Amino acid sequence: MNEKEIQSKIYKIKKELISNYILFLSNILFIFSLIFIFFIKDKFLAYYISVGCLFLICTWNIIRWRFSIDKIVHCYFMLSPLYASCLILKYWDITMVNFLWIIILPLGAFVFFGRKEVVAYTIYAFFIIIILFIIVHTSNIEIVHNKRELITDVINLIVIIFNMLTIALALYYKDKIRDLRSMVDVARVKEDIIVSEVVSEKAIERYEELFAKIEQTIHMNNYFKDPNFNLTDLSSVMKINNGYLSKAIRHKGFANFNHYLNFHRIDFVKKLIAKTDLRKVTIMYIYSEAGFGSQSTFNRVFKNIEGITPSEYIDKFTKGVEC
Repeated sequence: MNEKEIQSKIYKIKKELISNYILFLSNILFIFSLIFIFFIKDKFLAYYISVGCLFLICTWNIIRWRFSIDKIVHCYFMLSPLYASCLILKYWDITMVNFLWIIILPLGAFVFFGRKEVVAYTIYAFFIIIILFIIVHTSNIEIVHNKRELITDVINLIVIIFNMLTIALALYYKDKIRDLRSMVDVARVKEDIIVSEVVSEKAIERYEELFAKIEQTIHMNNYFKDPNFNLTDLSSVMKINNGYLSKAIRHKGFANFNHYLNFHRIDFVKKLIAKTDLRKVTIMYIYSEAGFGSQSTFNRVFKNIEGITPSEYIDKFTKGVEC
């Protein structure tokens, strides 16, 4: 896939995440409206939540085709804490659980945007909480105080479970987006190689010689087995500028030093699988020996390079040996 195709796929994944989240949230709001109608008998909150649920569904179906995902998400992140403020004020005296509707904002920013947006929405969430605190303790606005009941605890439990599942959903999609973004980096390198100006023969020779030295240094010392080994460390060992090392590595078609190092790690994993009795070792031993710090990173890198998961590769390899 080229960069445009990958970016298009990322866009579709983000849209799918929002659709699933809105479906999930609308069901939760519908349940809340029934609770407030038949159990708590609070007509105002019942109507408030029902209208919010209908508005969420209708608005999404109208604007999803007219505006970009980023604009829609920004708009939701700005408005949702204001909408949730009513519930927070209503139950201020008996529970702080409703603050989860606001606290989860930075996670959403982490999934859809970058560091600046995460910081911005963290500050925004903090600002909303401070404003609500000021309203409760200094304003003349009358806030209804409720007695704690079993149904209140049920609502709290639903809110907690909903936010836990939302976090799991967000992290699942974030992992898929991250995988595709790593593919974008590789695609950009390939495109750069294709469209770049013709490099002189002497420069090519220098890159080839330097890359050969890099290969020798990495293999002789097994530096790829160190999860923390980076380009700065290699520069220090070889006493060669980072920029030259990076250019030599990119010249050979790798996106960056980590991309290059991961190829060696996966190659080592495949050799280890071939010569090891898999009945006597764990997957943790295999990826740790190759220099991966966690199984999630190992699984992601392995699939990006080999096109299949480690488990699928091991099953395929085992069947081939048995045959």
